[in-house]
Amino acid sequence: MVSGYVSDPHTGLYRHWTHFQTLAEIKYRAAFYDIDTEKGQSGSPAYLRYGDKIILIGIHKGYSLEDNLNYCTIITK
Repeated sequence: MVSGYVSDPHTGLYRHWTHFQTLAEIKYRAAFYDIDTEKGQSGSPAYLRYGDKIILIGIHKGYSLEDNLNYCTIITK
């Protein structure tokens, strides 16, 4: 899940946007997903649903041309 405030491409107004999707892959200390994101959403939190809990796993980075997916940098202790 990625959640943040994005600019609506049709109106230019900002709105809160949250999208859930299954992770596609984890590699290079990054999690890749096919979640719809908008320009300006970099830095938004990325979450993983684990049973009945939602856990912060990373910070949305952007789009990977190599993988053709959006991705986040995984945060660790």
